[in-house]
Order: sequence, then C-alpha cells, then structure tokens
Amino acid sequence: MPTLYQNLGLGGRSRKPVPGSSISLDTFDGDLGTRPGSFSKTEAEISYSPLSPLIQGSPFSFDNPEAYSSGFNSGTNNKSRGWFRFGKQPSRKANRSCSERKPTGWKLGTTIAAGLTLIILLGNSSLLAAFGAQLRRNGYTGNIAPAKSGDCTYIKKLGIVVHLVINVVSTLLLGASNYCMQTISAPTRRDVDKAHARGIYLDIGVPSVRNLRFIQKKRLFFWFCLGLTSIPLHLVYNSIFFVSTVNNLYPIYIANEAFTTGASWNKTMFKAAPGQVDTPESIQNRLMHTDQFEKLSNDDCLNAYAKTLVEDRGAVVVVVEDPRNCSTFTDFLYNYYSDRCLNAEATSLYAQYNYATGFLATTKLTNWYGWLCSQETYYYDYQIHYQQISKLCSDGAWKDQLSPNEWTLGGAKVKYCLSEKIAPKCHLQVALSLIGVVIAFNAVKVIVISIMAASNLINQEPLVTVGDAAVSFIQRPEPTTKGMCMLSAREIINSHEGEVIPAKEYQPQPMKRSAAVSWRRWIVASLMTLTALIVILGLLGYAVATLNSNYGKGDFNSLWSLGVGALTPHTMVESWGVPGTGEAAVIATVLITNMPQLLLSFLYLILNGVVTAMSAASEWSNYGYNLHRPLRVSFPTGGQRSTFFLQLPYRYSVPMMALSVLMHWLISQSFFIAQIYEMRTWRLTSDQKQNPTTTQDADITTTAAYSPMAIFLTAFVVAIVFMLAVVIGRLRLREGMPLAGSCSAAISASCHVLEGTSIYEPVKWGVVIPPEEGKDGVGHCTFSNYHVDCLEPGKRYA
Repeated sequence: MPTLYQNLGLGGRSRKPVPGSSISLDTFDGDLGTRPGSFSKTEAEISYSPLSPLIQGSPFSFDNPEAYSSGFNSGTNNKSRGWFRFGKQPSRKANRSCSERKPTGWKLGTTIAAGLTLIILLGNSSLLAAFGAQLRRNGYTGNIAPAKSGDCTYIKKLGIVVHLVINVVSTLLLGASNYCMQTISAPTRRDVDKAHARGIYLDIGVPSVRNLRFIQKKRLFFWFCLGLTSIPLHLVYNSIFFVSTVNNLYPIYIANEAFTTGASWNKTMFKAAPGQVDTPESIQNRLMHTDQFEKLSNDDCLNAYAKTLVEDRGAVVVVVEDPRNCSTFTDFLYNYYSDRCLNAEATSLYAQYNYATGFLATTKLTNWYGWLCSQETYYYDYQIHYQQISKLCSDGAWKDQLSPNEWTLGGAKVKYCLSEKIAPKCHLQVALSLIGVVIAFNAVKVIVISIMAASNLINQEPLVTVGDAAVSFIQRPEPTTKGMCMLSAREIINSHEGEVIPAKEYQPQPMKRSAAVSWRRWIVASLMTLTALIVILGLLGYAVATLNSNYGKGDFNSLWSLGVGALTPHTMVESWGVPGTGEAAVIATVLITNMPQLLLSFLYLILNGVVTAMSAASEWSNYGYNLHRPLRVSFPTGGQRSTFFLQLPYRYSVPMMALSVLMHWLISQSFFIAQIYEMRTWRLTSDQKQNPTTTQDADITTTAAYSPMAIFLTAFVVAIVFMLAVVIGRLRLREGMPLAGSCSAAISASCHVLEGTSIYEPVKWGVVIPPEEGKDGVGHCTFSNYHVDCLEPGKRYA
C-alpha cells in the first residue's frame, strides 16, 4: 500500500525510511487495567479499525486486523459507561429535520447575511428613489445634485457621520460576503477525498483559495460573484455622498465713517467692472437702508476674513480714520478699474478692491488675505518679496494686529468693519448614478446569499468548521492517514513523496498560534500589509514634500494645524490630468480617490484569514486539554454545539471589523473628492448669493484633496491591525495535540477512533491505547468519550 506521502504527493524526492523506525509488533499485549472511565478486555475487547502499514511491521497494519476486532457494541450504552447521556444516538434523519426546522451553523449565518444584505439593498433603493424624486422636484436634471444644503459647519459634520455610516455598512457587506465566500469554498467530504487521492490537502475552517480547484463549478461561479461584486462597491460606495463647499470672493472698500451715512465720494475715480453688481452706489445704499451688513470689531473682522475659505461673509467696508494720504491704499489694493486716490479730503471712499484670489488659484506665489496686513496678494517673484517681508499675512502676520495692538491699513488706523452677512450654504451632494451602481452589485449579493440560505443548490454538507471535519472523519475514517495520529500540518507541508512516517516519539514542545498559519499565508499577509503601508506612506511623502516645497508647511506643527480631513487650498491636487468640471470629473475623481479603499479591503480579508487559521488551531488544541468538549458543528445533534460564526470567535471578529471600519473611514478622510463653489459675490444679487447652485456666476471645480494627518493615522491603524495578528500569533497553544491547523490530512490523522466512540457526546483527544500495552511500546491517540491518558514524553504513538 502506498504511503500517505505517496498518496498525497506532498513532495518531489524520495527518502528512505529512518533506520530503526519500523516496528515488528504483532499484537498489543497487557491488560488495560481499571483506569476510571475504561474497562478491561474481559469486559469488552477494544476494537480498532485496521490501520495503514506506514509504520512497517507495527500492530497498526492490515497483517493482523483480527487483533483489534471485537464485539464491542457501538449502539446502546448504559450510564455507567461514561459520557453517553442518551440510550440511543440521534439519527441523521432527525438531524436533517431539526436543521430544516431551525437554521443553525452556517445556515443560520447565511440567513442573517441574506437578511442584512437585503436590508442594505432596500435602504440603498430607498435612497435612490427619495433623492431622485427630491432632485426632480427641485428642477435638477443631472445625476449629481445637492441632497442637503445648509450651514457649512452642520453639513461638514453631517458628511463625517454619513461617511462613518457608509463605512460601517460597507464593512458589514464585506463581512457578509467573506462569511459566505468562506462557506462556499469549504470543501465537502467528496472534495477532500478527491484532493487526497491527488496528493493535495485542503483547508478546513478558514477562507481558502486553494480549495477552489476542487469545489463544484456552480459553487466556484457563486464564489466569484460575491468576490467581484465587492470590488465596485468599495470603489464607489464612499463617494455616493460628498460635501461641496462655498468660497466667497468679495469686494473690499476702504472708507471713512461718513461714507456709511451717505457722504459723497469721487464717482469718476471708481469705475465698476463689467458685470459688477456690488458697485459703490449699491454698497452705500444697502449700508443705509438694509440690515445686510454687520458691524464687527477689529478682532472679529480679522478673524472673519483671515481665512482661505470664506463661507459666510461677502463685501466688507473697512472704516478707517481720515488718512493723510489715500494713495497708500493702492500700493497693496491694486484694481484695474480704479484710479489712484490723490486727495483724501475730497472723497469718503478711498479704495476699492475685488479680492479675487480664489481657493483654486495657483497658491505657490500667493499670500492669502494679504490685504489685512497691507501686503500684496500675489508674489510673482517669491524670493524677492519673501525677503522684503519678515512674515507673510497668511503665515500669521495678521495675528500681530489683534488687540491690544492697533490694526492699520496703509498707515490708517482701522476703527471697525461693516461685513456683509451671507448665509453659509454648503451642500451634501448625492451621486444618483453611483447609488445605482451600488444597488446593482448589492442585488447580486442578495441573490447569491439568499440561494445559499434557502436551499442546498450551492453548498451540500460542506466541512465548514474543524468540528464538521472531525465528525466526518470519525464516521468514515480516511484510509490514507491511518496509523499517523501524531501527524502535524507542518509535516504534511514539508513532506517528500515516498517518505515513510514512523511511529513518532512524543516530545512536548511549546507551540505558538502563529505556527498554525502556513508560511505562504504569512508572506501574503506581510506583503499586503507592506504594500498598503508603502502606498499610504507614499501619499504622505507626496503630501509633505508638496507642502514643504510650495508653502514651507512640511513640519509636524503645520501638518497638525491642517486638521484631519479638512479642506485647505494647500492640500488640493492640481494639474493631475483629470477633468475638473461636470459629472465626468466626479466619476473620475471618485474612482481614483477610492483606490486605497480597495487595497484596505483586501488587507482586511487576508488578515482575517490569518487570525481565523490561528483560531481554528486554538479550538482544535483545546480538545486535548482538561475536560471533554462537545464538537462544534454546523448542524448540532445530541450533545454537539453550534455557533453561527464560522471559525473566528466574536472576541476577535468584532474588534477586527471595528478596526476595519476605522481604517476605511480614515482613508476616506485622507484622500477624498473635493468640490468647490467659488462665487464672485460682486457679480451676484442678494438672492443669488443665498443659492450658489443655481447661479452661473459660481465657478464649480471638482478635484481631489488630501489630509496629511489622516494619512498618518491610517498608516498607524494599518500597522496596529497587523501587529494585532502578530500578538495573537504569539499566544501559546495547549500542549498534547499535534498542530493540525486547517490541514485536512492532519485533521483526518487525528480522527481514527476506537469503535463505540460517539460523535454526539463530548470528546477529548488523548491516549486510548497506552504504549506499554503493546509490544515495542507503540500507543495510539485519538478522540474518545471516555477517559484518555495524557501523552508521555519519550513514548511512541501511531
């Protein structure tokens, strides 16, 4: 008979048996004694299935099967025999009817997943219907329009909450898909037998790609359906809602107090620009007859306008004491349409300037809101002007003019400001076309998962948990692994074709959970984590380098001041070859900014598989420790138990999902779509200023933006998630059982039980035939409902 490694083909070169490894025993000898929970040969002969002659000449061979046959009855058991609680083992028919009445195990899990994905589908469909109707009522014809408008502070907070909810929902969808994909890829016993016949082991209880070669084509099709539908979801889901903000470009008037009450001014000196609505006449008229302007103290005025993003203010009239020379104002407030003021006594209006340094302008040579500090706005020669001014206004020079210091403009002392109040109106934009994409792929998930939950079309008795596999191998032992009870997954992986496995001498060794994960899976997890960190830190490096070279803001304090997920002109992506206007700009920017989301989804799935493998090993090793335990199976009967998680307990799965939500939310705040409505308020009527979405005088630009601190925090959380897997891997496994991991062959080798062992009652793995009761000291270990001995160091078992 060929050896296990000849059958499994797990190697390429032949090796000779180890000298002295063969055993020449013919039968076991000696009395089993009267250990608690056991019985002597006179009470009942111990029967053991004929075992493979892998240990040549050992009693576990086909040469002498009668030595292990007996009349031991595996049917009715009395209570004195230990762990059996029932007089009769439940039938498979009863098992099926029970599972049909009430879903358990993976059936319960897929039912919950189907309900969850259906609820999400209904929610997405409701959003599409509700917002579609709302936009039509409001006269919008496109696929992208405001879903909610209002105060910018409120809208930005709403945007954060919405994105957090989206990331929770998308993580739940990903988790449901991963759950069902793991179930679909779980092999049936037929798949395992087919793989073992070809010399290949399969994975039990973990997400697996290696199993896909052996599962049915329809299951493979559904597996790909679930996997491929997750990709577009993560590419667009985070951007079906996004915040667009308003930036007001405003006119500045420097005048004396008499101007506000109707004093005359030099009308020949100030000429209105083409299309300008806010003329000096209209400003003066509104100052006198409306409440559209608010009086601000110097400090309040500085704080209101010392911003790169002015959302709630428009025109400003800076009231100064009568200057001696009004020509100094035009030194820094140059306006093509105004003549130079020469006689301050002949006019109440000294200067007019349209602050048109837009949020989207090229910022490298710009001194933001420089007029507050009597500085020019543009620096066409950066080095020369930077040397002339010790501190730019946008770098904090405006703070030097706060109380108790006097604020002066062009040498004139500022008394107060009159600022036009504009209701800040930011928008939570909704992309109906992207919701449609989400709904389409969400619907595919609902169909596939519902089929799994409602019928056996996809899965037919898969071995989803290690308990399922143990039950299968106990009921129908796998012949290629007989006589190899000490076989570990590592030996399977590292074996060579033709290698003979002798009876093994037990030497207790401390084992870590990390040993249960194949080196290939560790390499993939490490490479994926490294790739994610390289991409994220690459974005951070680009951000810091750009901020440092263009604005001198590459130090930590400057990065911290930019905030998390905040939109600033310094962090806008410029000249990147992507359309900047229209729906095409939104779609292109969404796809690009959400690429990291896809990477983090793959990372989560891979690390989830690593932790799941370690959890399976921990569950398996517990069967060899302390008390008897019921087998955890998909469809429990008798004393068996079930949970609707597959292999990863809640104490691990819930924190990992929470960290996944945090990762996805942080990356959504790190690299995101930015849409700016930039209004030249001097061209707008009062009504138009309150509704920028319907005016042609708002320049709408869509681009990407980044947040260095959010990028850093994302990298930190990614590292934490990987380190969490490493820390779990450092936890010790219970000693005594071979490390089977998720390896089907190693699990099979541990399940060659004595006749009469019930799968419906608690079991424990240990020594059922002591070495001293057989010639040459070879014992056997397996599961039993009765008392089992601990393995003894230096003793041989097979």
